[in-house]
Amino acid sequence: MKTLVYAFYKLGFKRIFFLSMHGPAYLTINSVCMDFFHETQNPICHLELGHVMEIARENGWECGEDRMETFTDLMYGAYKAMNQLEFIPVLPDFDREAFLTKRREGNAKQWFKKDLHKLNSGTGGFGSFYAELEEHGGLEYSVTEEEREQRGEKGLKLLQDMIEKFDPRHFSTLLQALDQAVNEEIVPRYPHLKMDKPYK
Repeated sequence: MKTLVYAFYKLGFKRIFFLSMHGPAYLTINSVCMDFFHETQNPICHLELGHVMEIARENGWECGEDRMETFTDLMYGAYKAMNQLEFIPVLPDFDREAFLTKRREGNAKQWFKKDLHKLNSGTGGFGSFYAELEEHGGLEYSVTEEEREQRGEKGLKLLQDMIEKFDPRHFSTLLQALDQAVNEEIVPRYPHLKMDKPYK
């Protein structure tokens, strides 16, 4: 990841964002963001999709109340956007209600995880296993190709609306303001922060 960041940086890109949506991904990505900042004094940013969704909702994004269903729709939309919808398998015997019931029951049995998550920044603060496949978040399958296509279209629209309501340009502006504060106000006040920046 650092190799990719430096490659983009040397090409002139400065406002760099990572987007993730899986458990302890932040443990890796945040380390890259911090290392890169200390090596270049150029701030880059990690966006976690769950937080992006919440910000978009606060800005009027209409996505329904079921967070997991919304996430599934977004995943279908992402595959649709990449013209890879056929990579999601079609399972004619898939029983969605049974799948969701088993997920709810399994998660209810592990109620203690909710309070443990309050003690740390997110998934990865303690080790655990899932008892059943259904307990893990992720794609629910389609019964027919038509259903897969419909959910892909729905998810793509939802994804486009989310991006519009999230307003990524606003956060790029915030990152630019942070860069200016660091390099024009803070670093000049503290000489020991000045360094040779081979990639600037």
